[in-house]
Amino acid sequence: MFLNLIAVMLALLPGQAHAQTPSPIAEWQYSSGIELQKRFERDHPASNWRGTIGASIETQPSYVGSDHYRLTGGPDFDLRYKDLAFLSTGEGLGVNFIFTDHFRIGGALGYDLGRSEHDDTRLHGMGKISGAVVPRLFAAMVLFPVTFRLDVRKGIGGNRGIVGDASAYAPIYGSQQFILFLGGSATIASAQYMTRFFGVNANQSANSGYHLYDPDAGPEAVSVGSSAIWFFSPRRTWFADATLTLDRLLGDAAHSPLVASRFSSAVALSIGYQFGEGP
Repeated sequence: MFLNLIAVMLALLPGQAHAQTPSPIAEWQYSSGIELQKRFERDHPASNWRGTIGASIETQPSYVGSDHYRLTGGPDFDLRYKDLAFLSTGEGLGVNFIFTDHFRIGGALGYDLGRSEHDDTRLHGMGKISGAVVPRLFAAMVLFPVTFRLDVRKGIGGNRGIVGDASAYAPIYGSQQFILFLGGSATIASAQYMTRFFGVNANQSANSGYHLYDPDAGPEAVSVGSSAIWFFSPRRTWFADATLTLDRLLGDAAHSPLVASRFSSAVALSIGYQFGEGP
């Protein structure tokens, strides 16, 4: 009975989107439900185009490892053309190479905003990490009701490192107007990425007072999170979206002198309008 109810809800679930990187919000939370929705979508959608538009606010650490938090806000959208292409504040601009009721494989371009030494007092003397275009490849497999997801991305610009995520999520509660997801992920990163965001070179040491630190490639963090949608009416057009993520830095990232707290959290709230799903 519960799985049948979840199946009905997934057939009506809007694509979710959240603020673009950098963010502690896990990759699976950008698109939770997209792969599952394919199993139960309508045979005749109202339009080749479908998606959501809205606005969101998010609280997150001022940088990865900070114990200070900041509040940001902006537009929140997720636009999809058939099963082929998408443009999302969470997933970026991308295409699906394969999209069946069991698999989704694709690629996308996102953007990493980088980091400024003015973001936090603990970064003074560390210089600036410029923004970067971030190409990525992703793959998801559905073993209903669980979705398993892999994501690999590489920065081009201020951040040239490689980062990979392995995650899993599933719907754990559903009703006619509410659905809740729960999941977790683990992140590993290349030495280049770890050095860029957690290392301290000779010039930075002289300017900041931190000791030299040269991290190696390895695990960066693990996270658990939940993502929920509540529809305001049975028509399922207007909805509210809430996301919570709890992170824990690992390995050389956790031991960086820049890290004030190994634990962090992020909360995102948005209001959106869904279109193109039919009557």
